[in-house]
Amino acid sequence: MAFQELATWATFSHTIDLPATDKRTAHQAKVAISFGQVTLKKGESANKLHTPATHQTWVVYAKELPETVVGNEEPIEWILYTSHPVLTLADALQIIGWYKERWNIEQLFRTLLNPTVEGKTEKSKNPYNKDSLAFAVWVVARLAGWSGCQKQRPPGPIDCLNGMKILNQQYKGYQLAKDKLTKDVYIP
Repeated sequence: MAFQELATWATFSHTIDLPATDKRTAHQAKVAISFGQVTLKKGESANKLHTPATHQTWVVYAKELPETVVGNEEPIEWILYTSHPVLTLADALQIIGWYKERWNIEQLFRTLLNPTVEGKTEKSKNPYNKDSLAFAVWVVARLAGWSGCQKQRPPGPIDCLNGMKILNQQYKGYQLAKDKLTKDVYIP
């Protein structure tokens, strides 16, 4: 990490639940967490703007410890910048929690931008009428990872349950982004 200040920050160990992503399986990760305030210098391209030469912000640094990395997956290493003061481990965990919800927010927006969650081939497209319950079940099952191919078994109750959990997380992430994270934007 590029911050000299990091060497002076206390480091805490904490276990967090990591959600599954395209590149990572869901698991409990033991992470080393450090946090503090840093001063960022204005970049060269911003010299013409009438902004201060420096800006103070808060940073949360989280790195997964080797003993909880799953298989050949890359350990998480997050450098999270925030305008929210981070004075305690609880504050740092709140920022990490919001960042974890970012994945759900991205998935929700991806779903909203492509509400049918359809594949690229005719065989993987939702065959049901958009106003039907079967259409909604198909979309929810796709969120859970069911392939949607016509030759595959129909989605079962576990697919639907897992899909509803994911949809619920995505909706919570959307609400969080809408209600809370809009405060975390720095506009010079």
